[in-house]
Amino acid sequence: MHGHIDHLVLAVADLEEAIETMDTLLGVRPAMGGRHPGWGTWNALVSLGGSTYLELIAPDPENRESSVSTPEIFSTPSAARMIGWFAKCRDLDAVRETLVAQGACPGPVKDGSRALPDGRLLQWQLTDPETMVMDGIFPMLIDWQDSPHPSASAPTGCRLVEFGLVHPNASKVQDLMHSIGIDQVVQSGPSPAISATFETPSGRFEWPL
Repeated sequence: MHGHIDHLVLAVADLEEAIETMDTLLGVRPAMGGRHPGWGTWNALVSLGGSTYLELIAPDPENRESSVSTPEIFSTPSAARMIGWFAKCRDLDAVRETLVAQGACPGPVKDGSRALPDGRLLQWQLTDPETMVMDGIFPMLIDWQDSPHPSASAPTGCRLVEFGLVHPNASKVQDLMHSIGIDQVVQSGPSPAISATFETPSGRFEWPL
């Protein structure tokens, strides 16, 4: 149903506290993912069924690099917030060119990585998360290349059953997505919004709360 959705991103102030909160709300405990070198963040994951997952991301308290290295989008001062979503794509440079030709620049393609618990390095490419296209309703794009997909090892038990996008210029957002092969309905509304509904061991969970 949501095959193009790679993952949803929930920015939190304190990752360990958020893990405890989501464990209670979902009935599934998010598993620590790892630290992101050069970004100053760390994350935890929960599978949402298939090759889709929910990512909790927060500033890494053990980060020794300048706080300038941490993208502002991944920092939140208080309440958790759904900052956006990632769509699966291959050949990000070519996809970026398609978008730029339509006047929608997603910023430069960047490299990301984090160490897995078994010592292997997970590597990927993504469009710049600090460059929001259509107020973040258009997805950030990610290519896992030859790395194992994180959903395969994330705790299971939850399933994404509904995913909603709203934007004042819904047709533009939808046209941009269609141009790169993403089939996702966008509803027209007064302000940008993302909503999601999960089936969980604790019952139906809806975001925003």
